[in-house]
Amino acid sequence: MINEKLYYLDPMNTGSVDNELDDEYCRLAEGIAQSLHEGIQVEKAVQSEFVFWFGEQSKDKLLSVCSALKEAGIGDGK
Repeated sequence: MINEKLYYLDPMNTGSVDNELDDEYCRLAEGIAQSLHEGIQVEKAVQSEFVFWFGEQSKDKLLSVCSALKEAGIGDGK
């Protein structure tokens, strides 16, 4: 579900939807999911993975990603 959200949101503008790159954010999504499973807050999980994969310049994308995940009920403690 995290990968699907990232795919459609395409926060890094990779063209994932236009180019049908359905696995573009797969590893990022797996890392976020693992962090959430370990009890890490969604904001920290997203920041850690985005900075790891895309560098510090990706930090401006975090709010939209966190909001989309929370709206989907991901990482909100449910």
